[in-house]
Amino acid sequence: MQLIFIIIIKLNDINENYENFINNIMQVIFLGINLKNRDELVNKLIKLIKNDIKQCFTKDIYDFIYKYNKKSGMNSISLFNVLIYFFKDNSEKDLLRYLFEILKKNIKI
Repeated sequence: MQLIFIIIIKLNDINENYENFINNIMQVIFLGINLKNRDELVNKLIKLIKNDIKQCFTKDIYDFIYKYNKKSGMNSISLFNVLIYFFKDNSEKDLLRYLFEILKKNIKI
């Protein structure tokens, strides 16, 4: 929900692409709460990454998210957290800190 709130606050003009993006985020949240149909949740996340994010963000951001997802198998919570950082003030610093924490947690040294 924080991601939707930040999108609405930060954007002056929410076009059709962002409306679709927000609607699909809501569906992912609902499916994630229900957890009855994991395949549908995964399909929605794939659609969100391949379609909505591509339409709403620059190529650099999309490429980063797509590659990060491919390598890490990002779940919906991680995806939303990464997207939140792209909208927040001081996003570069926050995003780097977040990614460092994820890497620390997932990579055993």
